[in-house]
Amino acid sequence: MRKTNLALAMALLLGLSACGGGEPAATDEMADGGETATEAAPATAPQAPTEPAPVAADAALELEEIDAYVSGMQKEIELVRAAGEKVRQAQAAKDEQAELSAITEMAMGDFDTPAAEAAGLTVARWQEVKRKITATIGGVDTRRQMQEMAGNTEGMTPEQAAGHQRNAEAMLASIPDPYAGLEPAVVEALKTRHDELARLNAESIGLRMSVR
Repeated sequence: MRKTNLALAMALLLGLSACGGGEPAATDEMADGGETATEAAPATAPQAPTEPAPVAADAALELEEIDAYVSGMQKEIELVRAAGEKVRQAQAAKDEQAELSAITEMAMGDFDTPAAEAAGLTVARWQEVKRKITATIGGVDTRRQMQEMAGNTEGMTPEQAAGHQRNAEAMLASIPDPYAGLEPAVVEALKTRHDELARLNAESIGLRMSVR
């Protein structure tokens, strides 16, 4: 009886060992298979989004660049005002060296780079956008002045008034159309926002002229 029990116990132990030994083998095979699948299909790195090419410096004015001009001019005015304040502080302190340094900064300082950054444009494009809008503002204001002058005939004889109007109209005709070559939407925006744009330009110039 004892031998029978011992034989049964050994048979049971061998059976359990056989079962236990088979499971790691299966696990290893599955792991090997998983590694093979991973190696066969490596993860693909996501591609970085393509940024749009910058606008050429001499390209025609675009509608969104009117807002860019406003942002850039606001930054320029902020910097010019700060530079002017340095001049006034140096003058109040009678510090000639500091005054000269501040005047030099105001006259020759690099305001275009921070203004371009505020506008979201390259420096070259910012300079061109500023030139285009400033020229448009100036052309519109000049034409307005000429039209007002043509209509001002107070105190003139009829012959004098007629000659005055002819001269004014000839001068007006010689002034190029400030909106020539621009898209209709850009023209409409410039007309609608003329006073706002002109005020920013005038403020920047006025701050520079205020330092003596």
